[in-house]
Amino acid sequence: MQEREWVLAWARFLKGNPPSRWSEDEVMKYHEILAALGRVSGENLSAFRVADSELQARAPSWTRGTSREPPSLTVHKRYCKDQYMREQMEGVLMYFENLQPAAKPKTIGF
Repeated sequence: MQEREWVLAWARFLKGNPPSRWSEDEVMKYHEILAALGRVSGENLSAFRVADSELQARAPSWTRGTSREPPSLTVHKRYCKDQYMREQMEGVLMYFENLQPAAKPKTIGF
């Protein structure tokens, strides 16, 4: 059963299309996948979590009012830079690659 959970968590992590914008919701999903990988592997992956300080808010935008509509304020969700997220995800990949035992060299004969 543990093997099946590992494959499922790893598949979620390696899914083909990461989001084009890393909103706060997408970062939360990433943290859930990290938690699943940590649970099934027994590894502490907290170093690969996104720090709250990395989530930045865009400036709110105003819509000018008209005779029919009052002015409105749009507050945007916080987001994380794509480059930072790539670095975090590559770090997870490298971490698990380095945990694998080194391949034994092939021997010919005795």
